[in-house]
Amino acid sequence: MTSIESILNDRVLLLDGGMGTQIFKHNPTVDDFGGVAFEGCVELLNERRPDWIRGIHASYFAAGADAVETNTFGCNELVLGEFGLSHRAFELNELAAKLAREAASQFDGPRFVIGSVGPGTKLLTLGQTDFATLLKSYRTQVLGLLAGGVDAVLIETCQDLAQIKVAVRATKEAFHEAKRRVPLWVQATVETTGTLLVGSDIGAVLSSVEALGVDVLGLNCATGPEEMRQHLQVLAQQSPVPISCLPNAGLPRNEGGQVVYPLDPDAFAEQVASAAKDMGLAILGGCCGTGPEHIRALKARTGNFAAPRRKPSLERGAASLYVSVPFAQEPKPLIVGERTNANGSKKFRDLLAKEDWDGLVDIAKEQSKEGAHLLDVCVAYVGRDEVRDMDEYLQRVVTQVQLPLMLDSTEVPVLERALQRAPGKCVVNSINFEDGEAKARKILDLCRTYGAAVVALTIDERGMAKTAEDKLAVAKRLHALAVEEYGLAPGDLIIDPLTFTLGSGDEEFRRSAVATLDALRAIKSELPGVLTLLGVSNVSFGLAPAPRKILNALMLHHAVEAGLDLAIFNAAKVLPVAKLDAETRQVFDDLLFDRRREGYDPLKAVLERHSDAATTFASTDITGLSVDERLQLDIIDGEKRRVVADLDEALAAGSEPLRLINEVLLEGMKVVGERFGRGEMQLPFVLESAEAMKTAIRHLEPLLPKDADTKRGRILLATVKGDVHDIGKNLVDIILSNNGFEVRNLGIKQPIDAILHELEAWPADAIGLSGLLVKSTVVMKENLEELERKSLKVPVLLGGAALTRDYVEGDCRRAYSGAVLYAQDAFEGLRHMQTLISGDSVSFVPPAPIAPAIRVVRRGQSAVDLTVEGRSSWVAGAAPAAPPFWGVRELEPTFDDLFAFLDTFVVLRTRWGFSQGALSEEAFAALLRDEAEPELARWRARFMREGFLKPKALYGYFPCRPDRDDLIVFDPDQRSRELARIRFPRQTTGRRLAIPDFFHPEGDAVALQLITLGEGAAEQDRALFAADNFRDYFLFHGLATELVEAGAEWLHARIRKELGIAAKDLPGRALFAQGYQGSRYSFGYPACPDLEGNAALHQLLDGARIGVSLTESFQMDPEFSTSALVAAHPQARYFSA
Repeated sequence: MTSIESILNDRVLLLDGGMGTQIFKHNPTVDDFGGVAFEGCVELLNERRPDWIRGIHASYFAAGADAVETNTFGCNELVLGEFGLSHRAFELNELAAKLAREAASQFDGPRFVIGSVGPGTKLLTLGQTDFATLLKSYRTQVLGLLAGGVDAVLIETCQDLAQIKVAVRATKEAFHEAKRRVPLWVQATVETTGTLLVGSDIGAVLSSVEALGVDVLGLNCATGPEEMRQHLQVLAQQSPVPISCLPNAGLPRNEGGQVVYPLDPDAFAEQVASAAKDMGLAILGGCCGTGPEHIRALKARTGNFAAPRRKPSLERGAASLYVSVPFAQEPKPLIVGERTNANGSKKFRDLLAKEDWDGLVDIAKEQSKEGAHLLDVCVAYVGRDEVRDMDEYLQRVVTQVQLPLMLDSTEVPVLERALQRAPGKCVVNSINFEDGEAKARKILDLCRTYGAAVVALTIDERGMAKTAEDKLAVAKRLHALAVEEYGLAPGDLIIDPLTFTLGSGDEEFRRSAVATLDALRAIKSELPGVLTLLGVSNVSFGLAPAPRKILNALMLHHAVEAGLDLAIFNAAKVLPVAKLDAETRQVFDDLLFDRRREGYDPLKAVLERHSDAATTFASTDITGLSVDERLQLDIIDGEKRRVVADLDEALAAGSEPLRLINEVLLEGMKVVGERFGRGEMQLPFVLESAEAMKTAIRHLEPLLPKDADTKRGRILLATVKGDVHDIGKNLVDIILSNNGFEVRNLGIKQPIDAILHELEAWPADAIGLSGLLVKSTVVMKENLEELERKSLKVPVLLGGAALTRDYVEGDCRRAYSGAVLYAQDAFEGLRHMQTLISGDSVSFVPPAPIAPAIRVVRRGQSAVDLTVEGRSSWVAGAAPAAPPFWGVRELEPTFDDLFAFLDTFVVLRTRWGFSQGALSEEAFAALLRDEAEPELARWRARFMREGFLKPKALYGYFPCRPDRDDLIVFDPDQRSRELARIRFPRQTTGRRLAIPDFFHPEGDAVALQLITLGEGAAEQDRALFAADNFRDYFLFHGLATELVEAGAEWLHARIRKELGIAAKDLPGRALFAQGYQGSRYSFGYPACPDLEGNAALHQLLDGARIGVSLTESFQMDPEFSTSALVAAHPQARYFSA
């Protein structure tokens, strides 16, 4: 019987295309799913509409596919549990496999069934589920697929390395339980960002998955064939197993409210075939947007492709959640950071005792900055629960630090929990034969199961090997067990030949360094491919700090020459050998190589002549920077702790505090502003600099003369009346106050009278007015008119999201004869203030009144007629919406619900200000990967851990009827009773639209929604700002703003599903660009700019039920709240009235 393996040895294997698209061509109804409670559970269609599923499989076989995937993408216990069907997981998987097998039996020749195992809906790395629950869920699914007769298991569309690890383990356990093994394939999904959803690059995927022992590795979904090529190229060059490629039919776009994939069958087949030929791909097929015609075209182009003959060269290494790190570093060695170790670092141990998890994570981050490649993590501490401590620490470290981990413990349960918690490929430290082989075997089992490399110490039943010969003998025995018996790759076995201290003077160990260096050479020579490791600082234990540093440096130097690959040491304290003078080097080399002679003992010489640093170095000035230069770098780098120490040094040397502020610290902030302006520095890092500046000023203030004037000028800031948004204003406050300006921040909702009263009491050089809403721009103009009426001339800076430069420099300047300046961001505000205070002549001449001009009407924008009912004739008729219930319901969305709809592109690039600017594509991608995405993961974990966000929502359906420009909302229980009449503005040109046009003139249903993050979010926002925690304040505010918007998207998606129009939803970010039927309108935005509409909506939903109230200007309080009304009409889109 022909097997999949035999076909792969002979030719390319062709899989099917998309399943979901084909299912929804049947237009399944609620009845097809078995009721409203099961709507959307396509796995149930295996039972309720088997003819559909069998027919889809047959259509792909008829098109030329060698194999089809079962309709089980979401058929695990966790996903089915969302429909109350987790108990049917085994049954439905078995049924799906049998359906595919029945379809295969209708065709001649070998036809195969591939069991599809999707990623599910919960990410393990982000704490949305736990390892054991996910393991059971996948194991049950695979057991069902095996019972149904699948020929291979495909774990596909993987978005999380931790999820891959648990799914592979579950599959192998199912093989063992079922006493049947089939090929195991894994496919990851690389997004348009270039990484998996959680931020892993393709190198991390390859390192992690290859180590798990799978039979095929490939990519599917998210992008088209062309976008996949660069990632497939990495696999082609390195993957030791066959590669699969199942792309979408290009990147989807929205055309007329419909999802359209741009690649037709021929174009798709051409691109996939080209990639297959160029890169030696073994398995081909399609994903979203592809159907039988795509597979037929692909068959025509690849049917005669012979099995690829690649010559891959895998670069072995470790991997974190985000990146892979090759073990082979140039220059050698790979540095293993040693300070995240309770046995070796007192600071780490003390923080662990206090359970200061953030402080412990900071140590890991510091080692990353200092040049470490891996982190050795050990939390063993007498009297503490090591399993719990390891779990607590790793759940924070893995998302906040880029580096892979070396898991250091002697306890098997600790290592297993750590391997379950840490995504990517770890290194286990360590195994040895001190108590025989039993424990080593248990740890090697873990390494094989979880795909880890292992450190092996040259210790046997007699103890630590001392001679080079004994070290080599134990190394060979370790190799035989780990590589030859347990199947680890030689490059995943890391031998530590150990060394002993030369500081004790013990005669037994005088030649121990020589033995270690000889053993390194022998191991590299006689065990090809095996790596070596050394804890370098052991050689100097017992010596004073200065000679320890020298001896460590020389031992490292000679060990690398002998073949050392990895070294455990503090990268920040490594001493360049070139810094040593000739005499010092000679003495310490004599100690290492035991060059004693009559009357000369190098150890005695070291102890007598090299007990302090003064006689050690050729130069004591490592940095070469003055204290002033270091202080400027402290500000630029945002180093709050270092800046205080450097200030103390400067003050001790006689520097005047006022000079330090004006000539040193502010110059550092000037560089920050210049770098930001050139696009070389991102806003979050600017705010770190501001925090360092604030720390420095606070440290110096008590030392300033009482009459000292450290301020460059004054500005009065306020958010205008009726507007509760203050993030932009507060950023201006931060930037100006830390660049030497005195700022008085009046807060939100400030009427002009309050601003003028404060101006009289506190004369300022300028006023800054801010506001987010369209209505606020009108208030700003009214404020300027009041300033003009009072004959004031104080310059006014205007900023806010709804403002435009044209509006400020046109309408606003005409309203006021003083200077009116537009500040697009905080740094433009800073430049304006610097210009105003400098006294440079700047012309602020108000523009002349606009003369009447010829009105230009763009083609296609001539006004349409209104119907006799007063509606736009452009809006076609549509059936009324059919809601599942009437009235209002309350919901409590989870963080999973919100983050599922979070537009991370907007969070990172717009809200958080990570922009490419002057950076190259590669540098910007690295910035997002190394800084922005881990920061987002950290905040998500913090939200879930600390619980200060309490999302709540209200939504419901009401009968309604349009009446020209009004929408009348009726009582669901008494249809003739009018509850509200909401007036909307109508366009005066073009399509002449108003929102009521999108509701059926004889009666319809309107959906209303309201969601809030709760008062706790607003309190946290204020607390961060008040504590001068500027960076976190900025990040929190931006993320919370987008989270509540994500909540609105989640609620709207629920409404679309309940109204039966969700099938037209586009995938991915296309959804956020109105990639769905209908529209969601919020008051205060262009289609309905009058905030008074919130009053009716708030009353209908009873917003007070979830703690939301309205201000006197009809804005919602707490701030992180949003509401909308929803129209389901196919033509409903955003527009400006």
